[in-house]
Amino acid sequence: MLMYRFVAPAIFLLGLVATSMGYYFARVTSDPFRMPEQANRDSYAIATLFYWQSPNPQPTYRHKVMFDFYNTLEFSQYLRSHSLRGFLEQTSIKIARIWGFYIGPAFTFSFLFLHRMVRSRRMRWLLAIGAVSFAGSAAVIFFNIHYVAPITAVILAIILQGMRHLRAWRFHEQPTGLFLARSAVVICVLMMPLETRVLAAQPQAGTLAAMGRERAALLTRLKTIPGRHLVLVRYDTNHDPRIEWVYNEANIDASRIVWARDMGAAGNREIIQYYQDRVVWLLEPDRRPPKLSPYTLAGTTFDLGTVDSDGDSARASPGLATDGTPTIQQQTLKLRPR
Repeated sequence: MLMYRFVAPAIFLLGLVATSMGYYFARVTSDPFRMPEQANRDSYAIATLFYWQSPNPQPTYRHKVMFDFYNTLEFSQYLRSHSLRGFLEQTSIKIARIWGFYIGPAFTFSFLFLHRMVRSRRMRWLLAIGAVSFAGSAAVIFFNIHYVAPITAVILAIILQGMRHLRAWRFHEQPTGLFLARSAVVICVLMMPLETRVLAAQPQAGTLAAMGRERAALLTRLKTIPGRHLVLVRYDTNHDPRIEWVYNEANIDASRIVWARDMGAAGNREIIQYYQDRVVWLLEPDRRPPKLSPYTLAGTTFDLGTVDSDGDSARASPGLATDGTPTIQQQTLKLRPR
């Protein structure tokens, strides 16, 4: 009975997921057992993901932002983590982030009754699943809060079961636990307007939190301009390597908008010749606000114009900012070398 109710459906679902992932991996890396993440790490990363792994040889980086991310940022954290103090610090940070995101002060009292939950057969397996999952996340050097998202249901079950024990707890024959349990719910309700305001607040321009919105706004504006586009991204020397603007669709050549890093006049000339049917833009994301303008190769002048639906050229004012103030007066731009 157990086989038909639980094991068989689980095997079917896992098999379906494994097949879908294998197909995706094969389409990206030509190997159903090689993840795109593996291809990325093997190509660019010096630091490895797990504590017991040795670092990779340093590859040749063609862009400073890549060196800054994989060497200066990632590898320095890898080196710090390979000491007892570094390991304990990173594990403590992981626990603190999990507590702050999934639990918070209001539900902390629920975890004071873990010793009672361990004695419960109904909760023992859930606690074991949670412990094993956290141990797996703790074994990874680099951590993001969504890495433990699969055990969200386990955390919620522990909180609720802890609340049940808390409600029944009495201190000096007083229903202290009942008061604390009810207070936790009231605190959550009162915190909702504050959390809503925090989530709705505009992040500071130029930060990692703001990059997604700024890039989305710029992408939306480019999509309103007919034609195909090439965006060359030029970072400042003090650019934060975590704030990356260059992302492309899987089929890059077929994409309407292609993003690339600025490679200097010679390198840019090569990519512009490859994408010669595209309007070329220069993006300076470290400006406030980020600045998008028509690109001109050094030593070359361009006739800047627009193309209407009939293919005729018309004059336009160059420049486009992501602050909501367009400076493109016509629909699209075309660069014509003289």
